Amino acid sequence: MGFSARPRLRFGDGDVYQLRIELEGILPTVWRRVAVSGRASLQELHGIIQRAFDQDDEMSFGYRFLVDGVEYLDPDDEPRRGHAADAIALEQLGLLPGARVKHAVEHHGEGWRHVVSLEQVTPRLVGQRLPSCLGAGRAAPPGALQRGSRVPALARSAARSP
Repeated sequence: MGFSARPRLRFGDGDVYQLRIELEGILPTVWRRVAVSGRASLQELHGIIQRAFDQDDEMSFGYRFLVDGVEYLDPDDEPRRGHAADAIALEQLGLLPGARVKHAVEHHGEGWRHVVSLEQVTPRLVGQRLPSCLGAGRAAPPGALQRGSRVPALARSAARSP
């Protein structure tokens, strides 16, 4: 018997969470698929979402996650009801594939809302670089636009375009 030509996989520490993130309220659907470490905090996930949709975090005034009825908030905001988003990692939430998490970013009373769906959890490979964008559908609306003003018109025009 000889050696197999198939390379042997080596696993690193922790798990990789494959997430599909959709921009809520926009048709046709604008989405991103990302791979992130299960050790990433919700605060880090917020930054990943902002970068994936090319949204300007400097213009936002706080964010929040809603996970199974529990609210996780931007730790830089004044203390309110809920927990600090920097104190909990994805792997600590006990999410299973198919779970959905709500994410909202506030901007002068308006904001963006995202639905984050856990597609799968896999072991991390040695040397695997995270976070990474695995796929995307449609261009995100410009971050400078307020959701309540021109964005619905932009979405309608995108729906009519071929």
